[in-house]
Amino acid sequence: MTSLSRFTEESARIALAHVVVVGDRLVHHWLQAHGAVETLSALLGGSLAGARSVRDERRLARYRQRLLAEEPSRLIDLALSRTAQVQARVVTPASAQWPANFDDLHERAPLAVWIRGRDAELSDDSLGVLNSPMVAVVGARAATHYGSTIAFDLSASLTQRGLAVVSGGAYGIDAAAHRGALAVGGLTIAVMASGIDQTYPAGHTSLFETIAAHGVLVTELPPGATPTRQGFLARNRLIAALGLGVVVVEAAARSGAISTVGRADELGREVMAVPGPVTSMLSAGTHALIRDGAVLVTSADEVVEAMAPLLSVAA
Repeated sequence: MTSLSRFTEESARIALAHVVVVGDRLVHHWLQAHGAVETLSALLGGSLAGARSVRDERRLARYRQRLLAEEPSRLIDLALSRTAQVQARVVTPASAQWPANFDDLHERAPLAVWIRGRDAELSDDSLGVLNSPMVAVVGARAATHYGSTIAFDLSASLTQRGLAVVSGGAYGIDAAAHRGALAVGGLTIAVMASGIDQTYPAGHTSLFETIAAHGVLVTELPPGATPTRQGFLARNRLIAALGLGVVVVEAAARSGAISTVGRADELGREVMAVPGPVTSMLSAGTHALIRDGAVLVTSADEVVEAMAPLLSVAA
């Protein structure tokens, strides 16, 4: 096995985050039983036992090949350098700033997260924004004026009621939600589908800088990582986990917002939807959610009312 002395728990998780796919139960179980340093060492040495299928063995072999090809120490040093360049930091489950809600994801929890903004300035033993009561506000990228207005006003009102607003930093409803929170000095969190040193979409550079100044940017992807379709889907589970509830403002029948709802439902979060014009295809998804049992909401008070049982537990 590779020597353990070169790595800390944090640096080992950074290296693993470069190669391990979301939801790898085998790696998760090793982490729980042995810690990140021994998991990385076993993986590098080809001795991470427990594979139950040829698919498991091939996946572990891919992890090992990439780690050996790119050299864990180099990956770690480069990641830490890029993290420092944008005044971000790495947070692992050992830190008080680790979002406790991520633990609800079990084997699908991130290995580590990179954060930039208010929480990045805190000491490891200080609770931060990522452990405050949050609600996710999500919806269509190609939002209508109606949808953007609702998302902006709703998010502004929610933050005035003491909730932080979390979304995905995308065009449309996401951007309107972030801007609504910021407009009244409220807290907002953007979960990124790229590395912390990247900006996607590029047109949101200014928005992301404002969020970093007043809220938090968070991602599980190492610096330098660019968005992928799988990355967007993986990001949705983090949005769902952070919020005690999720509000869908506008969404087509099939969309990323609906994916977020699926993850929220699995996690026992409150699912809410804003109705729209029956003539709008961008409200077809929200209407379907309401028919399937999502709580119909039209105001921040109704969102808070729907989330009241979860908020009392969180308190």
